[in-house]
Amino acid sequence: MKWINDMIKLVVSDFDGTLRTKGNTEPTPSVLAKIKSIIDNGIFFAVSSGRLLCDLDLHFPEIASNLYFISSDGALITKNNKIIFTSPFTHNAVSFFFNSFKGQGSVRFFSKDKTFVLGEKIAESDIPVVYPHQINESIYKIICYNMIASGFEAFSRIHYSNSELVEFAPLLANKGVALGALQRHLGVSLYDTLAMGDRDNDIPMMKNAKYKVSVGNRCERIYKATDIHVSDPDEILQKVWLKSDF
Repeated sequence: MKWINDMIKLVVSDFDGTLRTKGNTEPTPSVLAKIKSIIDNGIFFAVSSGRLLCDLDLHFPEIASNLYFISSDGALITKNNKIIFTSPFTHNAVSFFFNSFKGQGSVRFFSKDKTFVLGEKIAESDIPVVYPHQINESIYKIICYNMIASGFEAFSRIHYSNSELVEFAPLLANKGVALGALQRHLGVSLYDTLAMGDRDNDIPMMKNAKYKVSVGNRCERIYKATDIHVSDPDEILQKVWLKSDF
């Protein structure tokens, strides 16, 4: 695939497994430097992740103010801590989790800046609640601990699960919907956009990007959904920065 000079105006990349490759706890200094150079060249850069905002922007201490963050698997977009787009849980969804799981274990409700908990506190900063109306902020992620979740399909979808917890995302939120909202906000189109990822939840982004890149130890579905395949994010970031052929 050939680079079209000055065509790409927006790069959006998954975090875990893409910018932060397997075996690393942080993006490498080389990756961070190339992201900064891309931004300095006038190209928008967004980091997209299932992580909470507070667990995402801290990985980019020197350039966070210049980045767009798509967090909670597409439920929230921010820049400089200012909200650009939201797709939170509905009030009915929050009430459902209260009524269905009260007394069974702990349920944590995550807003942009706060964590409310029904049941036992998990972290010191958790704010205990016993009624849904006590949550007075939009909720972007819900985590249930030590319980069997069922009946949630009308309100949410499972983002991640293991033997100890289940993470839920809002039903209508995903990385593709969020990318579309960011493109409208920035006045760019899918023809101006390069998307990078490695897992199934990155596939919706690829539908809103002309340049589709899979990185590292990608899954089979994302490999089939992308046209460009690299082993390391440095490789594609270098090409975007220097505007060289793909």
